[in-house]
Amino acid sequence: MMKRSMSLAGTVLVSVSAWGAPGPGVWPSCLGCHNQAKAMGGLDLAALPFDLTNRATRERWIRIHDRVQKGEMPPKGVTFPAAQRAAMVQQLATAIHRADQTEIARQGRGPMRRLNRDEYEQNLRDVLQLPHLDLRDMLPADREEYHFNKVSETLDMSRVQLTAYLDAAEVALRTAMVRGASAPAVTKFRAVGTALFPGANNLGIREAMFFARDGRRVEMTQKEFQALSQSPANDPTLEVAFFRSAGWPYAAYPQGFAAKFSGEYRVRFSARAVLQTKSPTLLQATQPQPMVLRSRKPTSHDIAEDVRATGGLIDILPDARVHETTVVLAAQQTIEYGLLGLPAPQPDAIAGIPASYRFPPFPPGGQPG
Repeated sequence: MMKRSMSLAGTVLVSVSAWGAPGPGVWPSCLGCHNQAKAMGGLDLAALPFDLTNRATRERWIRIHDRVQKGEMPPKGVTFPAAQRAAMVQQLATAIHRADQTEIARQGRGPMRRLNRDEYEQNLRDVLQLPHLDLRDMLPADREEYHFNKVSETLDMSRVQLTAYLDAAEVALRTAMVRGASAPAVTKFRAVGTALFPGANNLGIREAMFFARDGRRVEMTQKEFQALSQSPANDPTLEVAFFRSAGWPYAAYPQGFAAKFSGEYRVRFSARAVLQTKSPTLLQATQPQPMVLRSRKPTSHDIAEDVRATGGLIDILPDARVHETTVVLAAQQTIEYGLLGLPAPQPDAIAGIPASYRFPPFPPGGQPG
């Protein structure tokens, strides 16, 4: 029975039956398998409604259209004249297109939705001019649909989410507020020698890290390390050589430095790319070594800490030179040195020896660092 079309506020809403379900002359080849008795693939075409206003139903008909159009259905061996295939595809395409047009006319191409947590954070960054504002993790994770977290149907708003959004806005506003009559004074911190690392015993196995002077490994006890660290001059010729990625089981960061305020800090350092072999001598590298910096608390582990990459990716060349970058630190954080893509020692790797570490075999030509 044909229903009449309805109009509301100047928009024509076409009724379901006005789109026209595929006629019975098209179906014999399909109903042989997709009926109530067989329902191959879980599809009963006789019972499937042709209500294209329903999103889930429309998606099923779109899938049917696509499989018939591509010749995937009916399967080989089932007679389906080309004229019937073309008629069915055309009828479905017209109906689906009209349903899409009606939905767009009613609610637009992009339905109204709330911002997901990434968009909310970015909007606060733009409005408050805080490019490094970090509050995404304060907000509940957004549900996904079709592997996207921007689908309006899944971006609902619960009281938990509303509370979290308000708390995040409060944090953002407090971050943007000036807390003193004048800006804090600019200070400088310089670290050389043993001040480039928090301790001698934390260096771990020599394959991963050690002190060096004039391109040769320097063996150092904790007593010698403390004596050098307490020296007023410290030793500017002493280098820290490291050949592993950043992070646990031990951290490399400048001794005695922690940011007093949250903000941007300019870092300048001298470095060169080398190769470590079994001999105590370091060889000049044959290609650059990518280096990374991380913000972290000045402790020896990463447990329950906010450790994040900062300062970008820096290519360290074989020739020693000064590099400069800008890092973002929270109050009481320091910077950790690390290398990109290099191995990390495996803790407790030697059976029967606690707190033991195993480093992978050196690649041919030496371990980059």
